[in-house]
Amino acid sequence: MQPAAAALQSRFREGLALHRQGDLAAAERIYREVRAQNAGHFDATHMLGVIALQRRQTAEGIALVEEAIAQNDRVAAAHNNLGKAWLDFKRPDKALPCFERAIACDPDFTEAHIQRAGLLRRMHRLEEALDSYRSAAALRLDDAELQRNCGNLFSIMRRYDEAFAAYDRAYRLDPDMPGIDGFRTYAKMHLCEWGNRGRNRAPRGVGAIRQSEHAALHLPRLLGLACRPARLRPRLGEPQLSSRRAALAGRALPA
Repeated sequence: MQPAAAALQSRFREGLALHRQGDLAAAERIYREVRAQNAGHFDATHMLGVIALQRRQTAEGIALVEEAIAQNDRVAAAHNNLGKAWLDFKRPDKALPCFERAIACDPDFTEAHIQRAGLLRRMHRLEEALDSYRSAAALRLDDAELQRNCGNLFSIMRRYDEAFAAYDRAYRLDPDMPGIDGFRTYAKMHLCEWGNRGRNRAPRGVGAIRQSEHAALHLPRLLGLACRPARLRPRLGEPQLSSRRAALAGRALPA
């Protein structure tokens, strides 16, 4: 790396450190300084987009992240952030391809699988949502919430044997998870009452899916099983500051 480029990258890292500390104004000044010297600096452009999204300036954030992707379309975190931005903009049709491109860039990018699963569930594309939750769960073997999400989808689809197995895995990972024992009981109750009769009788149509989803989430509470509806939608959180590899380890964007 040439001395000038190394100095510019060092300056970017100063901005990133301030960004991680929550000083968005100072970080933004440095990112803009870096961009003034190198308009094609992917990281600075991407992080300016992230700051805009954190400030809920969604349109500006989308424009900046798209500009960064035009400079380098091989970074999964950028596609994932763009997908979350389109969700904030109430455009799930644009968000879904972003999450899928993030997965194509990095099949081990767990966050993109979770985002895709939550969006597909809200679109009532349950089998596809389940596939994404399973992919995420395979990458995070110790994540009880992902197992619970799988169980919730199996319950909606009336596949109670698989629902019970997923809830049981969640219980073994986190016995103190709110509601998990109630959901295990709910699935077991259906297994005892119906056996496998309901396994392949998933409801048809959006209205039927919604009715079944409501029952799957609220019947345990009505029966006094001391549980609360599980979060079927993943936590959106703040846009990621990590790159493809660093995202998996929870680290900040490297130089």
